[in-house]
Amino acid sequence: MPVHASISPTSSSTEAALDELINSTFYAESIIRGTGTGTTKHTATLRHFEKVFVFMVDPNSSRAASLYSFFIACAAFCSCFILFLQTLDGPNHHSTFPEYPELPDDTGYYDSDLVFTIIFTPELLIRLLIWPSLWREHEYLTERRLKPFLRDFFNWFDVAAIVPFYSDLVFGKEKSFVVMRLCRLLRIFKLARNHSGTYILLRAIRASLAPISVALIFFTEIVFVFSVVMYMADPAYDRNKAGFSDLLTSGYFVVVTVATIGYGDITPTKGNVISRCFAVMIIMSGTLFLSMPLAIIGTEFDRAWKQHAESVKKFQQLQVGAHVATPVNIDLAAATGDDRAHQKHEILVKYNAPNKLYLRLAALTGEASLMAQALANETMGFDFDLSRLREIVDDLKQTTELCFLKCEELAVMVREMIVAESEEVSEPPTWKQWAHITLSDPESSKLARAISRWLKFCVISSMVVVVFQTMPDLQSYGEHTHLCERKVQRYCEKAQGIFPGGDDPGCFSVDKPNIMLRFQCSDAEKLSDPSCYGFPGNFGSSTEDDRLSCDGNNTLLSHLYADGNISSSSYRDHINLVLPFRPDKNLIPADRRISVCKKWECDNLHVTFFEFGGGYVAVEYLFTLTYLFELAAALYVCEDYRAYFKNPVVIMEMFSFFPFFVFEGRRFFSGVTPIYVITPASQDFLTFLRLLRLSRIFKIQQRIPVTKVLWESISKTSTRLTIPYFMLMVVSTILSFIMFELEKGDECFYGQECIVSGRNMTYPAEMEGALPGKRFLVNFKGEISSFDDFFSAFWFVIVTLATVGYGDMEPVTSSGKLVAVAAMIFGACYTAMPLTLVGSQFNKSYREHKRREALLRTKHEVGKPYVVQRSENQRWENFSRNESFAQMLEIVRDRLEPLLDSIEKSEADILDDVNQTEIFNLANEIKEIVFFERLQVMQVSVIVNRLRNEGIRLAEQQVTALQSVT
Repeated sequence: MPVHASISPTSSSTEAALDELINSTFYAESIIRGTGTGTTKHTATLRHFEKVFVFMVDPNSSRAASLYSFFIACAAFCSCFILFLQTLDGPNHHSTFPEYPELPDDTGYYDSDLVFTIIFTPELLIRLLIWPSLWREHEYLTERRLKPFLRDFFNWFDVAAIVPFYSDLVFGKEKSFVVMRLCRLLRIFKLARNHSGTYILLRAIRASLAPISVALIFFTEIVFVFSVVMYMADPAYDRNKAGFSDLLTSGYFVVVTVATIGYGDITPTKGNVISRCFAVMIIMSGTLFLSMPLAIIGTEFDRAWKQHAESVKKFQQLQVGAHVATPVNIDLAAATGDDRAHQKHEILVKYNAPNKLYLRLAALTGEASLMAQALANETMGFDFDLSRLREIVDDLKQTTELCFLKCEELAVMVREMIVAESEEVSEPPTWKQWAHITLSDPESSKLARAISRWLKFCVISSMVVVVFQTMPDLQSYGEHTHLCERKVQRYCEKAQGIFPGGDDPGCFSVDKPNIMLRFQCSDAEKLSDPSCYGFPGNFGSSTEDDRLSCDGNNTLLSHLYADGNISSSSYRDHINLVLPFRPDKNLIPADRRISVCKKWECDNLHVTFFEFGGGYVAVEYLFTLTYLFELAAALYVCEDYRAYFKNPVVIMEMFSFFPFFVFEGRRFFSGVTPIYVITPASQDFLTFLRLLRLSRIFKIQQRIPVTKVLWESISKTSTRLTIPYFMLMVVSTILSFIMFELEKGDECFYGQECIVSGRNMTYPAEMEGALPGKRFLVNFKGEISSFDDFFSAFWFVIVTLATVGYGDMEPVTSSGKLVAVAAMIFGACYTAMPLTLVGSQFNKSYREHKRREALLRTKHEVGKPYVVQRSENQRWENFSRNESFAQMLEIVRDRLEPLLDSIEKSEADILDDVNQTEIFNLANEIKEIVFFERLQVMQVSVIVNRLRNEGIRLAEQQVTALQSVT
């Protein structure tokens, strides 16, 4: 297909012209294949294997093909359905009492799989044998847009679907992988294989990948930022309760919330207003994010479907001869030389103008050569005619003048469009210039590319490592570990009510109950000093028995004492039954956060998946040194330090590495070994600074220019979004007060008699450990009400409006359920507003950005002169001097015309030998000049042709880019 076919109607900015531009490739290929010549191609003209191919891949080719396609689709569906049935509790699972005894057993399923394999194996082999593209390109195949057999992923699905049967047959079912057997599900794609909508959907998905990747950057920023916020605002103090124990769990909650799924397995803690406020912000951010992929995919699918429908319509018109065309009709208008310049591509008009002038000059030069030959022949002819000789000279003069003018015009035009390649050796850049180029342009050299890739790797890896450092699965826990020792030390030093002989024996030595434990002992001291943490018998000991442990049970020990089974002297023998610390119900609320036995770090049953250990130290040194190198280089090449440090990402990145110097300073100056793992519920300032390393995602975003579309979309819609957000707050406030009044129930106080719906709520189990007189609400079912204040009701309403629905709260009264239904209906109407506003604006801004980027890139290349070799440029300079045509004009005007004038004045009928010889010599001289000039014209054709090809390349580049965004 000519490259111009896809860029012919491109000067118009209207939508109609753009649609023609998009579909021009389809028209061009259809016409070039011969469908536009008026002759309709029928399958009857195909050979036998081609008929079978059409029969198998095109259900519309005949009624039999339609029935065959329907049979294959039904077989594929039944095969998948039987695979679904195999998962049910039937006889094939060898259960004593199967839930579905009427289902087939293993033999029945094997027979069904055998039948389907017999159906699909020959079908696959036949398609492999008759596939046209394995041998040659075929018109039908090209028009259908089908790929060669080995590149068609549907064929690989078919192969993967039949391989499990033969694998089980050869190796046995016991040695086959479950994943391989699940490959039979791939047969479901046969239902969509021959449907045009499948290819339209794939086309829409491919077109959506680029803008969706931009939206995913915004999504990643939401997840990273709010993961840190939720981890710090709502820490998981108790390992027995679901909470935000690490960044991965927090990120999981953010993703579930943004996607409006709301499983409810992890929710903000009841009563933590700050945590719930941040969760509301996540919900609002989720509505902004979801609008982007919904708008992108929906718009792309609609556009792809319209293009397909338009292409099919045009193709049908071409087949029936409604519009007869040839490849000539599709050629670039500029190549035909017509005068409709307003319909041509502006780039092609510019780059094709020298070609038009060159063709005209070449034609005129040829005419001048013929006229010079005619002049010589006429001069030496026997039937000499002075008037005819005068006509030849006048025509030669006029043609030479045109040649002179065209050559001048062509020389000026091309001289502005080309430049000779420079052979000057540029001065080596300074160190600062070299560093600036290396850091700013990764493609400037191999070293710059390697440095850029290493910096990107370190940025991404540093964020991943921080997430790993917070994961309990990658940390070693237990009472004997240093992590648990730190928790015990904090509890024993800060908790109230700790004294010898009290209820916290874990803070004291077992052998010397009056001596408090000493922490940070060496391994040798833990074996010799009874006051050390971890000494045999003390809390934290590594001995299996005869030690204080959170696995002890005071109730059991008291029962043994009461029965007289043991004496107080044998307390040391039953120390493993003693609870070392007070339970939470016996602690004041402030001390419950630092209690020991429910902390993650002191869990003896914790399973560690993998522990990096000293690996964290190595990577921290690696990341820090890399960052210092990058920071030093950036400061070295920086021209405006004030603007550089105004960037908040730079400041946050600097703060995120500050804890490293604190930890390593303690190592070198105090001998304290740093611990780089971040345990659950760590809320110190250094932990917060370390988590700031996730802000480096914004550093990546700043280096991707297209991400500016995100903030452009949000800023342009911020004013309009205030209306739905204001409406949301008003409606949520009203519904929250109504819901609170309907669901709050009766008021009770802990320890004071309270009977609700026949249930005694004086000491409810949920309030165990509460202070006497603690107020709580009880609903009409006699249960603790979830709607204990306005903020709880507001949380429920917001979650309902946003269709998240965690399930942590639900109304119990009929009137409350009606209010919840009203909130659901309003939420469905409300979410449509931000989705439409932000989604449409993002789609529009992205396309405008890509369009602007394509135009600027092409404009930049068009503005630069075309580089040619110095020898070619010198050849063009010689040609542009126009010496030959000037010499021809001089001969014609100053020598030939005066000679003819003198002959006319003499009124001679014939030429004398002197005049004849002189005219003949002048004609030969002109012939030599014209011949030399024709050689020059032929030599410079290379430059003109390259300019034309460059124009076609630039126009195709621009149009291809515009096609992807129109």
